[in-house]
Amino acid sequence: MIITCTRRAVYQNEIVNTNGTSLYCKLLNTSFVCDGNKTMKRIPVIPHNITRLTIRNGNFSHVTRETFDNVENSSVTILKLKICMIQFISEDAFIGLGKVVEFDLSGNDALVPEVIAESLHSLSFSRIEKLYLKQMNLINLPTNMFAGLISTNVSEIYLNNNLIKSLDGEIFKELIHLRKLDLSWTGISDWDYNFTGLSSLETLLLSGTWFFKIPNVLRWKPELSSESKAT
Repeated sequence: MIITCTRRAVYQNEIVNTNGTSLYCKLLNTSFVCDGNKTMKRIPVIPHNITRLTIRNGNFSHVTRETFDNVENSSVTILKLKICMIQFISEDAFIGLGKVVEFDLSGNDALVPEVIAESLHSLSFSRIEKLYLKQMNLINLPTNMFAGLISTNVSEIYLNNNLIKSLDGEIFKELIHLRKLDLSWTGISDWDYNFTGLSSLETLLLSGTWFFKIPNVLRWKPELSSESKAT
């Protein structure tokens, strides 16, 4: 058995270990998880070997490029910033996240789609492949919602558990690598959708939506998996 004791110090309005790591954070192999610190307004110092970083229940009301100072030169490829009371994201906020392939902003339900759309442009030169925007009270997606990702290899987008009442597939048209789209438990129905523009899609998730007939996009894609069936 190994028992390690560390001194505590006050740093940036939170209790931390003497190495600058918040006591709300846990390290497990190459994963670093911080949960429940309502005073945390920026990402703390993280070990150099971390590839998966999760921040939950923080207080990141205004996210800027400086928020990610400790991520920019790290090895993080999976970044989750969930339920962190984000209200605003600057247009250059994600410029330093070039190595990130999986990005999760789920649960930040004070963000409006237009702010998200503008911030995604700062991921245009990133390696992003998966984007999670779940449980964010998103209703109407602007036509330029994912324009910032056109030059990326994004292949999966998760919009499930939002309040999307109508959808125009044209907003995904330029995402030529998009293979999976999750619209489960949203408000779209037989009467308010258009799936044109999704020519590269392989999996469409529609669980919990009000579809009484198979959408056209599925009729000309008979090879789609069973996940694609509307339920």
